[in-house]
Amino acid sequence: MTYVTFKRTIHLQYIGRVPANEAKNAKIGDKIMFNGGSTCLISNIVKETEKMITFALIHDGVVYNQVFKKDRLIALIAA
Repeated sequence: MTYVTFKRTIHLQYIGRVPANEAKNAKIGDKIMFNGGSTCLISNIVKETEKMITFALIHDGVVYNQVFKKDRLIALIAA
């Protein structure tokens, strides 16, 4: 697994410290890692406002919409 290189980190449950970046810097094709090590692929940017961003995430073949504040730190895995 290759992580996008960042100076910031977050702590994920059962995983530990992982590199992180703000949600506004995520691109289509990147993967997001969540607690427990589950990952989702960013398939689309559904909506973007001044402070929020909505991604269409694919996990196990199912598409979910997830809303993040643009300055929220998320664990990004390089595509």
